[in-house]
Amino acid sequence: MYRALGRALAQLFVPPIRGTLVLCLIASIALLVVLCALVWLLLYALPFHLVWLHWTVEVLGGFAVVGLAWVLFPGIAGIVVGLFLERVARAVEARYYPGLAAPRAQSAGELVAGALRFAGASIVLNLLALPIYLFVPALNLVVFLLLNGYLLSREYFELVALRRAAPDAVRRLRAAHSAEMMLMGALFAFFLTVPVVNLIAPVLATAAMVHLYQGYAARTAAS
Repeated sequence: MYRALGRALAQLFVPPIRGTLVLCLIASIALLVVLCALVWLLLYALPFHLVWLHWTVEVLGGFAVVGLAWVLFPGIAGIVVGLFLERVARAVEARYYPGLAAPRAQSAGELVAGALRFAGASIVLNLLALPIYLFVPALNLVVFLLLNGYLLSREYFELVALRRAAPDAVRRLRAAHSAEMMLMGALFAFFLTVPVVNLIAPVLATAAMVHLYQGYAARTAAS
């Protein structure tokens, strides 16, 4: 895991990933702004009947909007992955795995649809966990990292692995390495809460997952 992360970091600021990183930064900032606007509309423009949520908005105002948007950002960041997955994966494979055959062809619609599916699950589950995030100190961080660690590890790994393996094989690999995957996912869930770092985290996570998948696949083939 640490080797995968180290390699991803080393390649982050060199061509051609550097150019993709700039595009990812722009897309992430745009999505975060749109997310804040949508949260604002939901909390202020639409009627709702959750007393505790109404009280939170009244007391915290704009901070509640930004905070909620920040909580939901890990799921929304999956859309960025769908947009730039192929560029990042091809750059990593060209540098570290030049002998690989061409990956399975995937349309932009297929990639974005997969990312949107995971983003929807992430948003719904994080909204359900929102009372814990707001009112249960200490436990809120644990729940956030565990929940989003699972979601992110599954999302990023499947998006990368499905380029080169059938769904059943991908599920078996993920199940066989579930503990390491969970740890990697929790790490990226944390990265996605850190200002500035969260804007480059989708590219970093994608690159790291390419290395993880190739390592898992090589060990499986050798066994």
